[in-house]
Amino acid sequence: MKKLAVFFAMLAVGGAAAGEKIDQFFAAGKDAAKKTLSADMVYPLGKRFPFGFYSTGGGSLNRRGELLPAAEKDADQKAIFDAGATFIAPQYELNKEILETAEKYNVQCAYTIYGYIGDEPIHKKIIRDLHRRTPPVDWAAVKESVVKQVKIFANDKRIAYWNVTPEELRHWRVDEMKYLQTVSEAIHEADPMKRPVFMYEPGHRSGTALAKTFIYQDMGVKGTYTNYSGFKDKRVWVRYSIQAIADGIKLANRPHMVLCMLPEMFRQPEEQDLKLIPSWVRHDVYCAIANGAKAVMVFSGSKRPKFPAWQQYRDEYLKVCRELTGNSELGQAILFGKVMDDLSCEVIEGEKEQTIYDRGLKKDIALPTLSFRNLAYGNTRYLILVNSANTPVKAVVDDLPYSARMTVKNIFSDEPEMVVPEGNFEVDLAPLGVAVFKVFAK
Repeated sequence: MKKLAVFFAMLAVGGAAAGEKIDQFFAAGKDAAKKTLSADMVYPLGKRFPFGFYSTGGGSLNRRGELLPAAEKDADQKAIFDAGATFIAPQYELNKEILETAEKYNVQCAYTIYGYIGDEPIHKKIIRDLHRRTPPVDWAAVKESVVKQVKIFANDKRIAYWNVTPEELRHWRVDEMKYLQTVSEAIHEADPMKRPVFMYEPGHRSGTALAKTFIYQDMGVKGTYTNYSGFKDKRVWVRYSIQAIADGIKLANRPHMVLCMLPEMFRQPEEQDLKLIPSWVRHDVYCAIANGAKAVMVFSGSKRPKFPAWQQYRDEYLKVCRELTGNSELGQAILFGKVMDDLSCEVIEGEKEQTIYDRGLKKDIALPTLSFRNLAYGNTRYLILVNSANTPVKAVVDDLPYSARMTVKNIFSDEPEMVVPEGNFEVDLAPLGVAVFKVFAK
C-alpha cells in the first residue's frame, strides 16, 4: 500500500508539473497590445486587419485609364467591401472619389499626397528633371504645399495611411530623396493622428536599397508580383521578396514599420494555368503572412484589357480576405499575437529547399520551401504552415508540451480536432498548400 501511495503521489507531481508547463506555454499570448486601439480603424492605429485593393472599381476592359460605367464600378466596389475589405489602397484614376467611397462603405483609405512646385503637382516626369531645374526647387514651398493638404484632413478618420507620389523614387538621386524626405516630414508634422506614410516600391529592390527610402516611411510597401517577376514555378520567391522588405526595415532601424504584402492581379495566365489561380493566390498571401506581413494591398482591383481572369483572381483574394477580416481571430492573432520560437517545424518528406538567383549577391541562394509562423494569442497558439514546393510535403510540428490536454484543429479543414499528448504531430501539405492550426488545451 505504501508503494502504491508513493506511485500516485509521483503521478500527481508529474501532472502538476505538466499543467504548469501548459500554463506557461499559453501564458505568452495573454497580453495582446490592442486595448486602446480604435475598433473602426485599420492597423496600426486600429484593430481591423488591413486588406484592400488598389484602384477599387477602376479601369476598363477597353483601355487602361478609362473609367467603368458608374453602375459597374459601384457593383465592383460593393462586392469587394461586402467580402470584408477594410480599406481602399491608392486609387489613381479614382483618387478624387476616394473619401466619398470610404464613407459610403464604412472603410478607410490610403490618401494620395502630392508635393507642388507653384501650382503644379510634382508628377513622375517632373521628378525626373528636378536636378535640372533653374532656379533650384524651393523645398520650403514644397513642404508648405503638403502641410496645407494634410491639414484639410487632419482629423478625418476615413484616412488610414498617407500615400506619397510619385512612386518608385530612386535612392541614388539626391533630389528625389530630398523630395521624399520633405513630403514625409511635412505629413508627420501636420498630422495629429500620426498615420503611417508610405510609397510604392518596385518589386526588384533589395533590402539594402529599400533601407535608403524606408528611413522616410512607416510602411514597407513593395510589389511582390510572383508571375510577373518570372517566378511562376518558384513561388518561394514570395518569401525572398518579403524578406527583402524585412531586411530593409531592420537596416533602416524602423521597427515600427508595417510590413505589407502587394500580390499581383493584373497578368493573364496561360490557359492551362487558370486552374492554379486559387492555389497561387492563397499561397502568396499566406506565405507573406507566415514571413511577417501584417497588411495586404492587392494590385489591383482595376479592370484591364486582355485580362479576363480578373474576376477569378478577385474572388480568390476575397476568400482570403474573409478569413482575415471581420471578427476573424486569425487576423487578430496575426496583428497582435506574439511571435514565438519555442516550437520546431520541418519537412520530413518532400522538397526541403528551392534556389533563387540573387541579383545583388550575383549567386543562387537556397530558401526553405516550408514557411512557419508560431503565434501566441490569448489562450491559444496559431501555427501557420505554407508549402512553396510544387509537390506535396510532409512536415512535423514538434516540442509542444506533453499532455493529454493538448488539442490541435486545422481551421481550414473539416477534419475533427485531435489530441497530441506526445508533443508533436505530422502535417501533409499539398503543392503550394496552406494549413493554419489552432492549438489549445482542453
